Amino acid sequence: MIENDLVAKARAIIARLDAATLPVTRTVLIRGADGTEWRPRPANCHSNVATWVHHKPDHKHVPGYVIFRPLPPLTYYWEVAAHAVVEIEDGSLVDITPSGASQMYPFIRHEGSIEDFQAFADAVSVRVPV
Repeated sequence: MIENDLVAKARAIIARLDAATLPVTRTVLIRGADGTEWRPRPANCHSNVATWVHHKPDHKHVPGYVIFRPLPPLTYYWEVAAHAVVEIEDGSLVDITPSGASQMYPFIRHEGSIEDFQAFADAVSVRVPV
């Protein structure tokens, strides 16, 4: 995707802000039979979710986006970042990736092909002027 395509995609995601949810954050751990432990790592959401779902097959990997709006005086852009969360058995969304953020950010599910999502995810995040 070229930069203008990414900004257009990010604008389309922002336009769906009314469909956003706030996933519950949860600290998780997987203990292996051999006593090893696995914990999700910050800034590694896609791999974290893939590992979790591999060990918890009743859960689903949900690709999507988080939207950040900086606090004043930096309110001249929105930032959209690819993100992944887990959907548990009851349909709730859970963010297992530690972030250290002081607040929750809206999460919007990806609509479309996984290739389209990956092209956006490769860009890490996209800033959209207001």
